[in-house]
Amino acid sequence: MSLSTVDLDVLTAIIALLSPSDARSLSLTTRALYPAAQRHALSTVVLDKPSKLSRAHEYLLADVPNRSHYIRKLTVTHQALNSPSDDNVDDPLSAFFVQSARLLADLLESTQLLTTISVASMEQIIRAEPRVWNALTALSFLTNVELKDAHAGVLSRLGEFRGPLRKLEFCGSPDSYMLPGKLPFSQLVKAWCAYPRLQHIGLDYVPKVDYDRERLSSCTPCQTVLNLDVSHSELPLSGMTDMLPNLRSLSILNTKDYSEDNAGKCWSRLARLDFRTQHGPSDSQHHWVITSRTRQLVLLHSVETDPNRYWNFRHFYASTVEDAQPVALCLSTCPSVGEDFWTGLVREGRRLRCLDIRLRAGWKCHKDVSEWLDKVPRFWTDSDLLYVRIFIRETDFLSRMNTSIPFREDDAAAMAYVKQTVSAHLLACVPTVRLIAIKLMNETSWWRAQQGGEGGPRHLVPISSDVGHHVETYLYSEEFEQSMVFDGECTTMSGHLY
Repeated sequence: MSLSTVDLDVLTAIIALLSPSDARSLSLTTRALYPAAQRHALSTVVLDKPSKLSRAHEYLLADVPNRSHYIRKLTVTHQALNSPSDDNVDDPLSAFFVQSARLLADLLESTQLLTTISVASMEQIIRAEPRVWNALTALSFLTNVELKDAHAGVLSRLGEFRGPLRKLEFCGSPDSYMLPGKLPFSQLVKAWCAYPRLQHIGLDYVPKVDYDRERLSSCTPCQTVLNLDVSHSELPLSGMTDMLPNLRSLSILNTKDYSEDNAGKCWSRLARLDFRTQHGPSDSQHHWVITSRTRQLVLLHSVETDPNRYWNFRHFYASTVEDAQPVALCLSTCPSVGEDFWTGLVREGRRLRCLDIRLRAGWKCHKDVSEWLDKVPRFWTDSDLLYVRIFIRETDFLSRMNTSIPFREDDAAAMAYVKQTVSAHLLACVPTVRLIAIKLMNETSWWRAQQGGEGGPRHLVPISSDVGHHVETYLYSEEFEQSMVFDGECTTMSGHLY
């Protein structure tokens, strides 16, 4: 059967499963496949070199609109706009940069069907070539926008997009903290309110803003926003609760809250709270206090390898779990074997049913992963855990484990041995567990706990990755949170799965 005889709709659906680069390769194999494959190949364009920008300009504009109208996602990096040989950092608007901005403006004026765009060096671009901003704001199908290296100039015009924006990311740069003046927080809120379909907000490298209560009092709350991602910023998180009242997901990375007059305020409808930082509480990165429940709590920290710094996190972990009362908890931890910490964690987390542990075997505050895997699960005997997941990222994990058989690090038998012994130990230590996942580096294995016949002992039954992920999704869902009951059965519209 020839591909040329396959129905066009079927062929298009098959090609849509390929990556743009694979689709580009496929388009060169036969003329029959060229039109459909080329459309998909051009749907996502990444310009990360000046040569790519100039070639894209030449190729796409040579046949307007038959080429440029295929583009749906466009990414333009800082490297694409600047000459590799230009060392004049004191003059960001060099002749090369201005010419690159003009090429970008030409491209944007011809790509009328763009839905997603990410552009770096925005503050300099709108100074070098105003046509870029005019073309961006004129795109009527644009839904996802990421503006990098942005500051006051971009912020003052952030509400001008005509497209039905659903996701808007305003990203400064590491140098933003050195720029004079403060960004008015009210301008951010007014920009968000300009888009009635906006659901996702991203803020990165936003320095301390001007939190003017009088101006904010005239702003309308953004009722549609459900997701907020904040990183490397100083923002009035507690004060933002009134502006984003329906927030369901909050991610915080290296962000400091300074709205002390709003202490204790928190979003009441959070389903997921993600705390990520590189510093401990002693560095004043965590004095925003959680005061409401959340279904899923993620505590991932890249702390220093000094054991004395690591132990400071015990109190933050425990108090955060007690305040948030999560159903699912994911945390990264040095493999300590402190009984007080682990028993306290499951005791304070009275709703805790899912525990996802990211073991950092490379930290200096431990010597033996085997000791952790042997001792810690015993502390969960009196818990109500239904799902336990262990993830060890490091490739040299075997060197930190005591195995009865000598294995090579890259031996598949070693991976299987560790997964089977760890999963069996979890089954024996946690009487309530129903689902177990063990991930070593990039490979994950799943098991379900099954009761033996006529009161026999429980045993593990391997399940597929698809089924494992499906059950995990259910255990993290609002549906499960409402009942907090899982009898080992999980179904979908297509039938019984678990």
